[in-house]
Amino acid sequence: MTEAQDTMIMGRGGDSVALDPAIVTDGESLKIGHQVFDSLLDYKEGGTEVIPGLAESWEISADGLKYVFKLKSGVKFHDGTDFNAEAVVFNFNRWGDPASEYKFEGDSFDYYDSMFGPEDGRVIKEVKATDETTVEFTLNQPQAPFLQNIAMTPFGIASPTAIQEKKKTSRASLWAPAHLYSKSGSVTTPSPWRKTRIIGKKDCQS
Repeated sequence: MTEAQDTMIMGRGGDSVALDPAIVTDGESLKIGHQVFDSLLDYKEGGTEVIPGLAESWEISADGLKYVFKLKSGVKFHDGTDFNAEAVVFNFNRWGDPASEYKFEGDSFDYYDSMFGPEDGRVIKEVKATDETTVEFTLNQPQAPFLQNIAMTPFGIASPTAIQEKKKTSRASLWAPAHLYSKSGSVTTPSPWRKTRIIGKKDCQS
């Protein structure tokens, strides 16, 4: 009888371009991003119906211009910092503000621009934290698939502290940020194994 194993080794069709899901569009990178980062919402298996992710519930105003998400409490990023409403605000401001100091050289938030409009026509007007576990989105105009868009892998929430640290250390290579980003878990890419293997676990943990 063979001994039970707790590690799965899987071959991939190509290398990941980067490990920040917000700046990539290729499938191999997004596969890793989906395994490492959590979004506010997720998809029910086999379809596009949304289910709770980092947000456990949500309410929509009658005019479709306000979405209020109640977040899970007790969740931490893999770097030990707390997931909270301010972390959500930080991430969406980073993606939506072309002048953000956390949009690093070479970064392009193509999915954000595609799903939520270009700089001169943003769907999202404001994102604000009303308390530790509540975040409110105000839209410039209603968007029918807003919840489905929020659930996409490129909008996984990363640790603000990790991104701020990345700014301090600079972007040495596409692989340097690996340990900085968290699904409520972590990803590590030992430098001798570049383009060979990725060892990962969730960034957000409760």
